Amino acid sequence: MPRQKRPTLTDLADAVGLSVNTVSRALTQKDGVSSRTREAVAREAERIGYVSPSRAARGAPRSSR
Repeated sequence: MPRQKRPTLTDLADAVGLSVNTVSRALTQKDGVSSRTREAVAREAERIGYVSPSRAARGAPRSSR
């Protein structure tokens, strides 16, 4: 059975109808994004199962060389 693809930042941006840059800024709490937009992005991220790459990597197994 193939693994299900993890949602990307582009998938999240498409789902909320915003640019990738705006979604990225909302997720990282940067200036220039309203609290309403931040909340909408956070809700949609939760709904589709979006996990930022850095958070996902923390849980990924390390390769042994």
